[in-house]
Amino acid sequence: MSTRTTLTRSALAGGAALAAIALAGCGSALDAAGAGSSAPNPPATSAAPTATTDTSTDHATPPPSSTTTSADKPTTTTGNGGTGGTSGSMCRTANLRITLNKSAGDADMQGSHLPLVFTNTGSRSCTLQSAPGVSYVTGDSGQQAGTPATRHTGGPTVTIAPGASASAGLFLSSAPQKSDCHQVPARGLRIYPPGNTEAAFIAEQDTTCSDGGPYLTVGSVHPGSHTTS
Repeated sequence: MSTRTTLTRSALAGGAALAAIALAGCGSALDAAGAGSSAPNPPATSAAPTATTDTSTDHATPPPSSTTTSADKPTTTTGNGGTGGTSGSMCRTANLRITLNKSAGDADMQGSHLPLVFTNTGSRSCTLQSAPGVSYVTGDSGQQAGTPATRHTGGPTVTIAPGASASAGLFLSSAPQKSDCHQVPARGLRIYPPGNTEAAFIAEQDTTCSDGGPYLTVGSVHPGSHTTS
């Protein structure tokens, strides 16, 4: 083998060795790069979510209160139109149911005798004393017809417990139905409980006279619901 050929082969062998070294170096660099990139940084994330409660909203919108609103509270008044007033006070018209007890009444040729009953609808005992005011009323406006009832005043002071009753004897004369007076149709009776200036109305169709009279007589209040005289 000639010297030239030997040198050529040696050069080739040296080049190949250098190439191998270069390739090895590149592989090491790539391996190093791969090793560096094998655990990529985790992607940036947003901050950890905070609690869902919004304190500003909680303060701005408080939960519904269990306190009864003024609109839901029952109103309690005293005195006129109260719930019965203090125990033993005068019964007010607003706390009385006033009726005619026709089942306990009687009639004769001169007219009807009926208990005028006052029932305590308040929450406390109250009292009545003496005779109520009574008159006939007519027309849609409740105009008084004829002369008011003759009142027999005095009598005991009657204490009426809640739900209990007292009564006064009421006489309704039949004279207007047999008289040549100026007859008018009565729609009912206006009642002023003893000591009261507020009236109640009892529907009771009848015939009365706009003149003459009186055609009504009423006594003082007594315990129970059967007083007729």
